[in-house]
Amino acid sequence: MSRDLSTAFIAAGQARVADPAYLIEIVWSATLTSRFSSRGDQSWNGVTWQSGRVAKFQPLPWDGAGGRGRLDLLNADYLIGAIVGNQVCSDVPVRAWIFYGDDPAVGDVLRLPDAAIDSVPDIGAIVRLDLAADNMGMLYSPRQWIGPGVGVNHVDPPGTVIHWGEQRMVIGSEGR
Repeated sequence: MSRDLSTAFIAAGQARVADPAYLIEIVWSATLTSRFSSRGDQSWNGVTWQSGRVAKFQPLPWDGAGGRGRLDLLNADYLIGAIVGNQVCSDVPVRAWIFYGDDPAVGDVLRLPDAAIDSVPDIGAIVRLDLAADNMGMLYSPRQWIGPGVGVNHVDPPGTVIHWGEQRMVIGSEGR
């Protein structure tokens, strides 16, 4: 399959240092979606992507297997902190695209492996979102440690297989 690249994309690829930028979409709920750009305000695919929020982005590995990612969002006006603090943020879908240059053409952007918010370890001037592959068995459910402290006195040993409908889950030995 071939596709045409814009002259801006070709020029960015030929630059001495090709610094990637990211478009990041977080679907908080059915009625709230945030779209951020790591390089200034961008217009892509008929959508405007807002700058000034992405402090750091570490995408998932390309193969998506066993990898983790991280997204740090600036929270100077407390908006992101309010969104995160007012809902359960586990399993929130995060989609990202990589591009070079500014105002990329539709074909100049490459979609990265899909992720989901796995945990929110810090809400302050920067809101840190830990990401996991949304198609892998890396997301923890429930989002708390199970044991006598929460009223559970019997837990099957690590490695036990549980079948739930069409899904197969294995009890892991990793602690949080």
